[in-house]
Amino acid sequence: MGKKYFKYLLIFVFFPCMSLLKGAVGDWQSVGPIINVKKIFLQDKTIYGATDGGLLSFDVRDLSTEVLTNIDFLDHIKISSLFLDDHNHLWIGYDHAPATITCKMANGTVQSFSFGFDQILTIAGEENDVIIAYKKGLTYGLAHFNTAADYVAFRDTYENFPEVVDNIYDVAVNDSFILFSSSRNVYAGNRKSSNLKPASQWHKIKEGNASLLFEYNDVLYAARSREIQRFDDSTWVSLSGYQGNTPLRFLVHNNTLMIADRWGMYTLENNQWRLAYSSPQPLNDAIVVGDTLILAEQNKGIHLYNAEKGFSQRILPNSPFSSFYTAVDVDADGNVYFANNHGVSIYRPILGSWHNLIRSDTLTYIHAHESIETFSADTLAYTAIISTSTKIYDIHVANNGYLYATFEGFYIDYPRLNYDPVVKPGPLLVINRNDYSDYTMIDTTNDVFHGSEASVGGESRYLVLRGITETKDGSIWVANAHAANQEPLVRFKPDGSIEKYSVTSSENALEVLPTEMTTDHFDRLWIGLQSHPQNDPITQGGIAVYDYRRDMWYRITSTHGLVNNNVLSIDTAPDGTIWVVTSGGIQSIISPVSVTRFLEDIVSNISSPLPAVSNANITKVRIDSRNNKWLLTSDGGIKVYLFNNLWLNSGYGYTPENSPLLDSFVADAAFDAKTGKAYLATAGGINIVETPWAEEIKGTSAIKVYPQPFNSRIHNRLIIDGLPDQTTVKVVTLGGDVLFTIDPSSPFHYGRQIIWDGRLEDGNPIRRGVYYLFMYNVNGENKTVKFAVQ
Repeated sequence: MGKKYFKYLLIFVFFPCMSLLKGAVGDWQSVGPIINVKKIFLQDKTIYGATDGGLLSFDVRDLSTEVLTNIDFLDHIKISSLFLDDHNHLWIGYDHAPATITCKMANGTVQSFSFGFDQILTIAGEENDVIIAYKKGLTYGLAHFNTAADYVAFRDTYENFPEVVDNIYDVAVNDSFILFSSSRNVYAGNRKSSNLKPASQWHKIKEGNASLLFEYNDVLYAARSREIQRFDDSTWVSLSGYQGNTPLRFLVHNNTLMIADRWGMYTLENNQWRLAYSSPQPLNDAIVVGDTLILAEQNKGIHLYNAEKGFSQRILPNSPFSSFYTAVDVDADGNVYFANNHGVSIYRPILGSWHNLIRSDTLTYIHAHESIETFSADTLAYTAIISTSTKIYDIHVANNGYLYATFEGFYIDYPRLNYDPVVKPGPLLVINRNDYSDYTMIDTTNDVFHGSEASVGGESRYLVLRGITETKDGSIWVANAHAANQEPLVRFKPDGSIEKYSVTSSENALEVLPTEMTTDHFDRLWIGLQSHPQNDPITQGGIAVYDYRRDMWYRITSTHGLVNNNVLSIDTAPDGTIWVVTSGGIQSIISPVSVTRFLEDIVSNISSPLPAVSNANITKVRIDSRNNKWLLTSDGGIKVYLFNNLWLNSGYGYTPENSPLLDSFVADAAFDAKTGKAYLATAGGINIVETPWAEEIKGTSAIKVYPQPFNSRIHNRLIIDGLPDQTTVKVVTLGGDVLFTIDPSSPFHYGRQIIWDGRLEDGNPIRRGVYYLFMYNVNGENKTVKFAVQ
């Protein structure tokens, strides 16, 4: 790219490219953070950045940005490495197991290579050789590919070296050798060798490691913190003038060797390094195009900087701040809240934008407006002492306008209790959704919550909060597991008062290990209990049910039909049925009407366990507005037990193998009843799925047809959206001839939506012209609209 393409950037006001296409049933989105660009490359007129949210691309010709994900040609969104080879093929490596390798060739062909690697570390190449460093289990190795202008082929992997390799920092390829740096030494193998598998083929050429290896003008350079060496006549010679730290990349600009490090860029002049640019922000990567620096700044996207022209521009499209969220909920307006230990990301589907509330150690800063054009965030100052067991267990969007989030495994940091302006530490985070500056953390003050010192290995400052739910009177109920004072249930009443419930006061219906909670159609509280025989005191598990209006407690166990007393998850279906995940299987319970015969009726109202459809470890149940049971697993994706008692995809449900699901571990799910969208929090990122299971549409006013006009040579589908239940659609000419009928049993019919390929019964596409769509259902609702075909 020449300088002329960058002159337009001087007048550029950045807006991300936002899709105007409407979603169709079956569409997926994959979302992750794009604020931390780890590697950048320039291909033709496009700048590519590797992020944990996909491949960020910026086209300097039309000033557009795009984020490419596994919905496009990528294998995943968590990208660790980028490389552009000598044939202009773009190589992409991933930081998510199983870590595949994607090669998008210069002709647009995409190839994917899967060898069961856990992580791609770095990629390098020269001419027809590309070398990729990887980690697989405890083994580190090199994958060798041969390339040409019109093909890419895997050659071999190398894992046998003269010593145990416990890391590979960098790889380089020159005319004679393939080189790599381990944590101890730099090794070289003969590039022309027909077999590099034996350890004897690799020779140590340098004592000590190197963060970077690079050859320029037939001279090999090695860099590590505060030192750069050149290989002269079999001797390594240090070059003076380099005062940097964490070297990132060697590059050549205007026939001059440069190096970018964590805090700037240096040029090599007369065998000495001279500081050319000092960065106020830590860098992940940097390149130079013309006289413009392209800087990947840590957590700040891509920065375009031209000192001579006084130009500075940042590319930081809107996104969430993190990849892995452990809890999700949806409010009445369709806004979605994803939470983890470090904050909350709020997705506004109408705007297609994200706003982030990020935990800060020192500063609360609330912006006057949320941005939809760029990354948008506020900071909330609250203390969270994080351990390996700490997570956000549950969040709840309450009717009172507040968001509640519980921390499981939270330490109260007593020295920080009065550390102004940081909100005192506590295991329950409460945020006013209409005024983010109104937030607090509720702790052990006044004995609201209690530590776990009575449990095995517990202590008074260690708290375990779990499920949250809300009853019709506006009370917020929170589970305080392992509470040493035997009060595992806390109720926050609408009048501001707090009521606590003990094991004794519940007549032993409660136990000290509650998990999740829900309410039935009679507004009774259902509390899942964990069975844990090693806990002190011993807990038996089951389900505690509390009719708070009558102050009546019940306890459901295996004696009433539970297949197992260890209750992991519990949720209520729209038809009022309670669904329970136990260690022994999944069951449903019809909540009895009777108060006096409650437990007697449970025996006949509890189902047999669902038959197992796989050996996946089911951890949670979440139920959408159309009574489909989404069974979330830690290792098998999502199993969906449909409202008609069938299994989605023959029991396979959604997995990374049969869908764009980003990980087999799905931590939580929530649903927007109005749109039918499912929001999935996985270990690999966020998935959004357009399902056919929106709430029933009444009337025909919501019907829309798009795209208009329809062109089968351009569009692969015509979508008829907003249909009432059981709607039949007939495609009719202006003269009244019926060309095609789509009834509710048609494979093109998805309930509220029809997705038609535009082909008639004979397989030919519908001809150009204007047509009627005549729509009607069993309730007598009907509507006729025109649509055009080009």
